[in-house]
Amino acid sequence: VNSGNFHNSQISQNVNSPFINYKAVQQDLIDIPLYQNANIAKIGTYPVSKYLLQQMGNPSTLFAVPVVGRDMQPLLMDKAIVVVDKSKLEIGIYDGQVYALQMGESVRCRYLEMLSGGRVRVYSEQNKEGETFDQAEFDKHFKVLGGIVWQSSFFGW
Repeated sequence: VNSGNFHNSQISQNVNSPFINYKAVQQDLIDIPLYQNANIAKIGTYPVSKYLLQQMGNPSTLFAVPVVGRDMQPLLMDKAIVVVDKSKLEIGIYDGQVYALQMGESVRCRYLEMLSGGRVRVYSEQNKEGETFDQAEFDKHFKVLGGIVWQSSFFGW
């Protein structure tokens, strides 16, 4: 490399070319459903890298949705896009993980924790104490849509 001699033609093409091979980039992407809110009405698709999908799971169990609110900052910024994995529902609540919750018409991201006696604690970055509900009360207020497996956001400048 220091001599400037490359023997791999693919690397040579990429290093010496000022252009991005968009076809190669597009082949590396898979579209997953993008929802606007808890109505789960598809508004489009969100492209995700095949490499990331290998780490996340089955593409058929994933969807993307924008984060609303600042309750999870600095972890999740307002208007960030999160990828939700519906298959995480199969393992039940895993303490301290972030979940997408349907709250009325909105999707909110919150930490969940199972407590003794079948109680569930719901909390955020901005309210670490959160609220504790028995299972029946939790089910009245929230529907767990899945676990957050990826997020993309800008810094909040």
